[in-house]
Amino acid sequence: MNYFKFLITEKIPYRLLVIVLLLLNMIFNNTNNVSINVNEEIKKHKEIKEEMLKEPKILIEEN
Repeated sequence: MNYFKFLITEKIPYRLLVIVLLLLNMIFNNTNNVSINVNEEIKKHKEIKEEMLKEPKILIEEN
């Protein structure tokens, strides 16, 4: 335990350690949010596809 205290106080400044941990936290939170957004878009796309398959709509009007 004393060795770790020495490492944090002497070798690595405490503030730098906190900043690095905060940056890592932000990075992982952003990747998590991006993956959640992608999953939501995939669900929306699947729902739209299912609706299109259920009720085919005429896109080109006949003259």
